[in-house]
Amino acid sequence: MRCERCHGLDGNSSDPRFPMLAGQDETYLSNSLKAYANGERRNSTMFAMAAPLSAMDVERIAAYFSSQQPKAVIYMQLPCEDDQ
Repeated sequence: MRCERCHGLDGNSSDPRFPMLAGQDETYLSNSLKAYANGERRNSTMFAMAAPLSAMDVERIAAYFSSQQPKAVIYMQLPCEDDQ
C-alpha cells in the first residue's frame, strides 16, 4: 500500500516527519483523506495520494489503519562523530 511508504508498516511510522496512522479514529482518517483530496488540507504529496481515491477506497483505508495496533516509538537523537 502506498500509505506505508511514508507512514510505516501497518501505519506505524518510525520517522518523526510522518504521523502514525495505526489506531487513529476511523472517522478522523477518512475526513483527513477527503480534506487532502479536495484541497481543504494543503500538502502536495497527500493531495497526489488522496485525489485519485474513490469514496470506497477512502473508507477501506481508514478502516484498515484504524484497526491496526499502534506500537510505542521512542525517537532519540544520536551524537554524530566529528569529521576532524
